[in-house]
Amino acid sequence: MAGDVLTLVIADDGCGFNPTRASGAGNGLGSMGRRARRLRGQFAIESGAGGTRVVLHVPLSQLTDENSNEKDSSQHRRG
Repeated sequence: MAGDVLTLVIADDGCGFNPTRASGAGNGLGSMGRRARRLRGQFAIESGAGGTRVVLHVPLSQLTDENSNEKDSSQHRRG
């Protein structure tokens, strides 16, 4: 992604897993993907015998907008 983007990479050197076989019934991978989409970001999982890598790209403008919305909400609750 180009521009002002936050990129988060989490990686390990474990035995890996098959992301396409993950059920999505839990709160882990599915929740990460939904949250990334909500922030107009990109979320990817790469996994194999050499380990697993989770990559998240989120436009910084979305993080700023999200924080502004939370502040506005908290001010409305107080008033």
